Amino acid sequence: AGLEIEDVGSVAGSSKGPEGRGADLRVLRVHAGSPASQAGLAEGDRVTRVQGVTLDSLKPLREAFTSLRPGDTLRLEASRGGATPETKTVEIRLWGKF
Repeated sequence: AGLEIEDVGSVAGSSKGPEGRGADLRVLRVHAGSPASQAGLAEGDRVTRVQGVTLDSLKPLREAFTSLRPGDTLRLEASRGGATPETKTVEIRLWGKF
């Protein structure tokens, strides 16, 4: 998929994101030319849902990645911005195993 994600809430000592809702999963890196880059994800985006499921940790995200095969599509919801973040849903076509 070409991206790296970290639970920054866990790094900071909390497992909940803003306002106590879900994990605080942030995109650390998006590799140039990758499916994630082509879908419009960027460093700093907050990933909130995968395949329609709200994320409370990295575990559901890892499970989603490992359950799919090359050519399958992963659907992520991500937000970007400060006080009134822009939220968007992106579909990433996978090109390899993880």
